[in-house]
Amino acid sequence: RVTQAVDSIVKKEAGRTVVVVTHVSPIRVVTAAALGIPLENCKRLVVAPGSVTRIHCTKSWPNLVLFGYQP
Repeated sequence: RVTQAVDSIVKKEAGRTVVVVTHVSPIRVVTAAALGIPLENCKRLVVAPGSVTRIHCTKSWPNLVLFGYQP
């Protein structure tokens, strides 16, 4: 469900900056999918509460720009 929702947002908002606020697990799933990491390994991604993860979606592939950044 998470990747389907993100795919829908990316398609609908192509070329725009979108902010999605969510819990840790969806961030792990989206990051794993963006990097091609098997979903069974996404729990190895440690995301701090209140942190920022940024994925830049291009026509070719997604790029992980920030992960778990704490401003």
